[in-house]
Amino acid sequence: MTFDDPFAKIVVTGGSGFLGSHVCSLLTNDHNQVFSPSSKQFNLIEKDSCDDLMSYVGRPDVVIHLA
Repeated sequence: MTFDDPFAKIVVTGGSGFLGSHVCSLLTNDHNQVFSPSSKQFNLIEKDSCDDLMSYVGRPDVVIHLA
């Protein structure tokens, strides 16, 4: 990511919680590409599931862990 990029690819864990939902809104309003995985989609306790998340999303510029 450079400052010339129009947006960043950001993964937010805990994005459905109180704080996470506000963070996701702010990031989306700034024209970032935000992905907030649910525990039903990806069990982030298991390495294979984390690998699946990275394959699905691609390499994110930033990961914000709020879970």
